[in-house]
Amino acid sequence: MFPNKQVNELHENQKFHGDVYVIGNLSTSVTTGLTAGTTQTQAGAVNSAGDIINVTVTANANDGVQLPSAKKGMRVTLINTGASNLKVWPADGEKVNTGTTDAADATVLATAKARLYVAYADGDFTRVVFE
Repeated sequence: MFPNKQVNELHENQKFHGDVYVIGNLSTSVTTGLTAGTTQTQAGAVNSAGDIINVTVTANANDGVQLPSAKKGMRVTLINTGASNLKVWPADGEKVNTGTTDAADATVLATAKARLYVAYADGDFTRVVFE
């Protein structure tokens, strides 16, 4: 059922032809303990990095976080464990949820909630809604 092959590591621009089986966890980058910017603007939003980002301090409603630069296929899980709603901004010169360049996501991220963003193109994240 499983081929007797093991792939330990693939480097950027390498391709593996054939079946690939993943057993166990894939490596992810986690950023936690982030404090949202308090100006409620893109310029004042705190820059973020990682596949999973946990914003733990939102002192005021609509304090902001800026997503990392969107690369096609990238996925970012954003978690708000702060006390107030979180405004989500794209990286400079980019879009979020097919909005206007440099405009915040129209829907704030409520406290004790998480959201998945997927980049379907370079420079453009879309918010994934599970219904």
